[in-house]
Amino acid sequence: MAESSVDKPDLMGHWVLDRNDENLDAYLAALGMNWFIRKMVRLASPTIDISKEGDKITVATHTPKGDLVDCFTPGDEYEMKNPMSGLTEKKKGYWDGDCLVVEPVERDDLPVVKRTVKDGFLQATASVKGVTTVRYFKKK
Repeated sequence: MAESSVDKPDLMGHWVLDRNDENLDAYLAALGMNWFIRKMVRLASPTIDISKEGDKITVATHTPKGDLVDCFTPGDEYEMKNPMSGLTEKKKGYWDGDCLVVEPVERDDLPVVKRTVKDGFLQATASVKGVTTVRYFKKK
């Protein structure tokens, strides 16, 4: 997807989970997580660190199970090892208007995540298999 001329929000910084929407459980189920794991995820308080060096953006999501680190130049494909599954995932990150999008390449069973800032919150909207959830993070 081509870069747009829309002003990009300032996503950089340390973000702490504030709340989840009501659809998180259905989203986690669509990912194939069992009830116990879904309960643990709902109780966890992940944090996100977003930084930029030159053109390269790093989005590090810190969870009790491990860190998910996406490091990419917008528009380029990259690989990332998922500590939860142990698998290497091929992804692409890019700007779509005011949203920073990270999506899987060649797989439809992995989530597409869109991040933007609205009303002072980093909104991380994740979709998989037609199920969407939004998680809200406050900057610290």
